[in-house]
Amino acid sequence: MTDVYAGLCTCMVNNPSVFSFLKEDELKTVAHFFTCKTLPANTTVWKEGEPGDYAAFIVSGKVQVTRETEFKANKVVLGIYGRGSYIGAMSVLDDTPRSTTAVALESVCIVIITKNNFDRLTLEHPSCSTALMKGMLLTVSKSLNNSIDRLITIF
Repeated sequence: MTDVYAGLCTCMVNNPSVFSFLKEDELKTVAHFFTCKTLPANTTVWKEGEPGDYAAFIVSGKVQVTRETEFKANKVVLGIYGRGSYIGAMSVLDDTPRSTTAVALESVCIVIITKNNFDRLTLEHPSCSTALMKGMLLTVSKSLNNSIDRLITIF
C-alpha cells in the first residue's frame, strides 16, 4: 500500500481515509493533481470576494467558514469543518469570487486541487474524475444535511 501513496504529502499519507471513497488505484492517479498546504491556527485560507481557483479537502484540523450579512460588521458562521470535509467547491466549477471567508481555527492540513488541475483530471482520467466528483458530492450533501439539522433545532 505504501507505493500507492508515493508522491503524496505526509498529511495525505497519514490520513488516506479522507479519500475513502476512492479505490487505491484512483487515489494514486488523482494524487498527482493535488498539492498539500499546512496552515497555522488563525490563518485566513481565503476571504469572501476574492477570486477562487482551488477547492480543499481538510485532512486534519478545523476551518471555520463565515459569510458577511447585509450589516458588514456581522458575520454568520456557516460551519466549522474538520477532517474529511470539502470546502470551496464552487471554485473548481466556475469563475465566481469566493462567497465565504474560511479561517483555520487550529493548525490545519488541506489537500487542494486547482480549477486547472481539476479540468485536466477530468480530461485525462474521466473515470477517476467521476469517482472524485461522486465523493465530493457525497461530502457536500452530508454537510448540507448537517446544516439542515442545525436549522431544524432553531425552529
